[in-house]
Amino acid sequence: MRIGARRHGATTRDEPLRGVRRALLLGISVTALTLAGGGARADELGVTPPVILNFYGQVGLVDMPTARFAPDGEISFSGSSTPAQDHYTFGFQALPWLEATFRYSRLDTFTSLDGHNVDLYDRSLGLKFRLMQEGDYWPEIAIGAQDVLGTGAYGAEYLVASKQFGDFDVTGGIGWRRFAGLAPFRNPFTYLFHGFGKRPAREGTGKFLLAQFFHGANAGLFGGVSWRSPVDGLSVLVEASGDRYTEQQKKGAVDIRTPMNLSLVYQPDDTFELNGGYFYGSMWGLMGSVRLNAFDASPEPKLGPEPLPAAERSADDRDDAVLAYLQDKTHFYDSWPGMPRTAGALSAHSEIASALQGSSAYRKLRIESMEAFQGSLLVDIAENPENLSCASVRDFSDAARARGLRQVVFSSQSTPDVRLCAVSAKDEPRIGEPVEVASRGSLEELADADTAPLPAAPMRASEDPLETARKQILDAMAAQALQTYALSLTRERIDIAVDNEHYGTDTQAIGRTLRILMAYAPASVEVFRVVLVTEDEPTNQIVVSRSDLERILDTYGSAYELLPLAAVGPAPMNDPLFDDPLKDYPNFDYIFSPGYRHSLFDPDNPYRYQFYADVGGLADLTRNLNIAGAYEFNLFGNIQGITRASNSQLPHVRSDFAEYYKYGLDGIIYLNANYLTRITDDVYFFGRAGILESMYDGAGGEIYWQPPHSRLALGAEVYAVQQRSFDRLFGLRNYRVVTGHVSLYYDSPFYNLDFAVHAGRYLAGDYGATFQVTRRFANGIEIGAYATLTNVPFSVFGEGSFDKGFIIRIPLGDLVPLHTQEVADLSFTPLTRDGGQRLEGEATLHDLLQRSSEGEMLQTWEKVLYP
Repeated sequence: MRIGARRHGATTRDEPLRGVRRALLLGISVTALTLAGGGARADELGVTPPVILNFYGQVGLVDMPTARFAPDGEISFSGSSTPAQDHYTFGFQALPWLEATFRYSRLDTFTSLDGHNVDLYDRSLGLKFRLMQEGDYWPEIAIGAQDVLGTGAYGAEYLVASKQFGDFDVTGGIGWRRFAGLAPFRNPFTYLFHGFGKRPAREGTGKFLLAQFFHGANAGLFGGVSWRSPVDGLSVLVEASGDRYTEQQKKGAVDIRTPMNLSLVYQPDDTFELNGGYFYGSMWGLMGSVRLNAFDASPEPKLGPEPLPAAERSADDRDDAVLAYLQDKTHFYDSWPGMPRTAGALSAHSEIASALQGSSAYRKLRIESMEAFQGSLLVDIAENPENLSCASVRDFSDAARARGLRQVVFSSQSTPDVRLCAVSAKDEPRIGEPVEVASRGSLEELADADTAPLPAAPMRASEDPLETARKQILDAMAAQALQTYALSLTRERIDIAVDNEHYGTDTQAIGRTLRILMAYAPASVEVFRVVLVTEDEPTNQIVVSRSDLERILDTYGSAYELLPLAAVGPAPMNDPLFDDPLKDYPNFDYIFSPGYRHSLFDPDNPYRYQFYADVGGLADLTRNLNIAGAYEFNLFGNIQGITRASNSQLPHVRSDFAEYYKYGLDGIIYLNANYLTRITDDVYFFGRAGILESMYDGAGGEIYWQPPHSRLALGAEVYAVQQRSFDRLFGLRNYRVVTGHVSLYYDSPFYNLDFAVHAGRYLAGDYGATFQVTRRFANGIEIGAYATLTNVPFSVFGEGSFDKGFIIRIPLGDLVPLHTQEVADLSFTPLTRDGGQRLEGEATLHDLLQRSSEGEMLQTWEKVLYP
């Protein structure tokens, strides 16, 4: 009787003592196994611990978790099936020490919340945290929960340790709730707080189950071993499971004969995994997984034009251009505060500095940096160089002449003036006097194909070299699928505005543009300015010295060497570059956009989908104003089969979505007028009116502040909207509401996490805030989650308790060998209710401007030099 009671989780009087004995035995066993390793760490043995997904889709054994984690940034999709249950899992190694798994499961003959014995379809979110990494004399340790947001049907918490011994990985752990079925002993937390011995009943889905974590009368043990067999890619797993499937056993749905599970796992590579197992002495199971990593580069090579090779000028041409640039008092840097004024990297030149340290001139000058660069000694000093005479700094000329240099150039960051001194010290050029330029030779032949000069088109003597370069640049930009919005050429600089509608990152567009300018700009041009344009509005710009580009490319340097030498920031207001744009108004274009949407977790059909095509047009009336519209045509799918009617107590602002699929499968998706402008250098305004989205007409606007060199951004929007009729044509329903939010964005340096908070009024008239966190990778993949809490009580909100969902955006260019800005949006919400719902297209400016933002450019900066 006592044994039977203990099997069902009851506690007897002598159970605390037995539980302590079992805990001591477990500790002694783990310690003995650990010491047996004696410092034989996996990395020292040349064998890495296995990373295997269990049947729940998380890194583990067969049913149980381990303390192992997947590589940072790994994404997994898995499906598993046994007679007892099916799991469809999305897994994400969100941080090196945080694993997240979202599951949609079918439990065979389970007791539902209303007391009926049915197949239960359940959503659960699991989290696992690393507490300690494996060392010479201790295992890797992790803590986790299998169901933090759900009905609690899979509720289980655990503390687990894993240690590697050659080809064997040994795991032992303590489990609570569902994992407390093997060798149960009294819950150790009850020795501190008696309340941990009581486990609250399961509730509706969606609540944070903090009151259930680590609760229950008992805790139990689990463990196992994985063995990497001599067969390449094949592993054998054996485990003692702590899950007794108690409720399903009661209904006769599962026959648990033994706690032992066995599986064979085959991993032909890092992408695919096939797992076959035998469970509890009574049933078989099968699982398949696909694993990708968000850090992996996109497929190469891409179809489309290759970036041009990096053409370089001859040394003489480069010297002439630099010196002409340095002595020109009127160059445009004077009107751009904070931008670099001198060409070339001014770093300390130790050899010359050592030779000059004994001279009186060296001691008197406050030298900030010095470099021998292309036949010149460049000296950056703190005072005005106009106060110097070449005679007073003759030692510098002597040191330069001894090393084969031709002149000394003194400059200062605080003034545009320079002092040029010939190494002979016989002549002292006056400030502003042109330097005599030697005849320019052709570009030198370089051995490396990537730096070979492009053959220039033959030029007749009567042709203007700047006009010839202009034509060549425009033709090359078009060939590179880049739209040139504006272009200005002078003898010393080129200003170009680029609208990137093709490449996944704007740094790719910048890099390709710089390669074009290097190839076709006259040798006298020393400065390149590239302005990014989004929706006909200039956003940010980059200004670089051509000499810096050439020097770093010539030595195969990193683009991050260029970063401190370049100027990145907002494009200026009233930029004369845009006085004569190359784009004419009005301008017309067509829209054709195939698309896909899905509806998940409907008990009648857990997966519904639709493929459609949007066909429409765009008319740019002015630089700031356009009219756009599109009609959506259904292609194929079964999404229109949703029949469940909404039972929401709130206004049906979203929960009637099935009615739109039923009566408006084809319909107008949007038809509106849009106005975008910049109020200041870093403040944008966006307004729109008309048919805003599938369910709402209305009008409103948004203001967005994106300060330069800051990780913070602010936005605010307000819209007055009215619900559309179900046929998605021009009819309207009676529901009206004013909605709007204030938004705060933070681009964190911590693992490139992006945080956002939107606080305000939602479509159902409720007030609250949406909290969002995503991790954005350099290749554009973005994964995260959001949750919205409003003044609607959980009981009124309905199933799910509050609005939440997962964000998964994968650029198609990361999956296929194509340059494209299309994104596969796989984001989903477990349940569509009416509380916490926002208008589609709110906070448009943040998404619109993110690709051209300073933070995004810095994250993908390497592509500026190597596109």
